[in-house]
Amino acid sequence: MRQIRKFVKWVPVLGLLFGQYHYAANSQAQKQTALDSEVSQNIEGYIIFLNAQPLSKNAQSKNIDPNLVNQLTKMFHLGNVRPDLTQKYEDAFIAHPEYFNQTLVRSAPYMHFIVNEVARRNMPGEIVLLPFIESRFTPSVKSHAGAKGIWQFMPATGKQYGLDLTNLYDGRDDFYAATMAALDYLEYLYSLFGDWPLAIAAYNAGENRVQKAIDEAQAKGLYPSFDNLRLPKETTNYVPKLLAVRNIIRNHKAYNLSVANLANKPYFENVKINHPIALQTIAQLANVPLSEIQNLNPSYKAAIYVPNNNRNLLIPRSSYRRFFDNYNRMIKKDQSSWYALKIQNSQTIGEISSALNIPVADLQSYNNLGSGVVPAGKTIFFRLPKGNNISELVSDQFSVLSLNDFESPLSFSKKKSVRIVYNKSNKVSGPKSKNSGIIKVSNKKSNGKKKVVQTTKKNNNTKNAKKSTRR
Repeated sequence: MRQIRKFVKWVPVLGLLFGQYHYAANSQAQKQTALDSEVSQNIEGYIIFLNAQPLSKNAQSKNIDPNLVNQLTKMFHLGNVRPDLTQKYEDAFIAHPEYFNQTLVRSAPYMHFIVNEVARRNMPGEIVLLPFIESRFTPSVKSHAGAKGIWQFMPATGKQYGLDLTNLYDGRDDFYAATMAALDYLEYLYSLFGDWPLAIAAYNAGENRVQKAIDEAQAKGLYPSFDNLRLPKETTNYVPKLLAVRNIIRNHKAYNLSVANLANKPYFENVKINHPIALQTIAQLANVPLSEIQNLNPSYKAAIYVPNNNRNLLIPRSSYRRFFDNYNRMIKKDQSSWYALKIQNSQTIGEISSALNIPVADLQSYNNLGSGVVPAGKTIFFRLPKGNNISELVSDQFSVLSLNDFESPLSFSKKKSVRIVYNKSNKVSGPKSKNSGIIKVSNKKSNGKKKVVQTTKKNNNTKNAKKSTRR
């Protein structure tokens, strides 16, 4: 009886402790839900999450660090070149730590993939940091010389390494394809020079310019190392700048600099689908903001993903299963064909909507248009529901082509004009259908033959292959 009384006395205490535990667990769950919600909002939210939260202590392997920056540090093994210039850039970066960290933070969606691909190829870890100085990991950035993308490919070199450039797609902005191309190119340059600093210099200046500097050094009896080469000023600074970034990341504690933590896990999945689809619809199916899909897929010039063997569609890893579940359900219900329409005379979006019998909201979301006037010469994209057709009648307002025809850079040179004819039963009314983004491209062959350019990758062991210059 006495034991029962003692137990009864402890019941309120136990209840209080359980209540506190339950409250704490719920609070933690609510906090995690809020963070997950923030992560799904956009890439920047994901980056903030990475820097605000402690990283997991559980690694998949003893050789894998949960902090991606620490993992990367283990891969560094290049020697030093031009210590004077390297020190100069170290001082400059340390004087502006916010610039350094902002760039590192911006790399979060991309860094894990690059680190793993560089490690798979047994390349030095310093290669991972090339986009740090090329583009600051900024999607779609373009240099004054015309180099583009995170890896800053020039059109000719990009084409040589399989990066297509069409009216609808720029492979230099396709992060996945451009990363593979850049690493292929760097491996080729290393096979030419047998030295990573020289290969990196050639990535900046072009292999012809580096070879010329080597020949000049050898003519003077000098060993053709990076320090002994007479290179353009930009290239002379290029490799030391890269090594300065490397040194700060590796020794940031010695510099009393706090470096952002990045989670050692993939941010995106590369998915393959067989139908063109609006980026807005991709975002809806994945339940993420359109800006997140656009940031991961800046290679699509229109707001449409157009499938092709070389092209990639990147979806946040946390959402790609949801995307596929929704996509597979919806593709069976709604199939359409996409068309490119060139405006002959300036018109408002409302006038175009009325002429095409397509909701204004659809035209705006597919083309990133506002509510104002669409200027003459601009191309916009629209889709026709299954059952509608295009008849070849003269029109002074529009020139229309299928997406397949529009892919060719000479698409509108024929000045082919058509008028759109609709079945009355398919007249659009009311709010936009939730299924409106799932489409199917017409398999109809065009009258003109398409010129097909086959691009072959350079053999890493072929020194006599045609040379190219990036800048």
